[in-house]
Amino acid sequence: MTLYGIHQQSRTEPMHVPGRGLGQAARTLIGPPDDELSSARARFNALVTSTTTSELTHHLQAFVSQLRARRIPLDYAALADELVRFQQADGAKTVRLTWARQYAGLEHTPTPDNTDSTDSHSTLEH
Repeated sequence: MTLYGIHQQSRTEPMHVPGRGLGQAARTLIGPPDDELSSARARFNALVTSTTTSELTHHLQAFVSQLRARRIPLDYAALADELVRFQQADGAKTVRLTWARQYAGLEHTPTPDNTDSTDSHSTLEH
């Protein structure tokens, strides 16, 4: 909640936007490869390689400040779920993969019920 409060403070437009994942927000903030914001890239890299909750929280606070400065919204409900998952066994790996896929523009994330990593475009038929 603190992160959302910092992000939304004194803003009239909503900074919580459902469906706007952390990886998507990072992609917008960092920008295209030929003109990327290096400080945002460094902060996102530090965030996704965090090994402890306290390290992750530290990097998230700075990253949200960067999002705030550029008025880039984020899905705080999803982020809250991801922070809980990060603390569970093997959860950090799942959360990092989710953020990386969002950043790369790959929206499909396997769930326990849907672990098939192939689709009709990636299989060959004889």
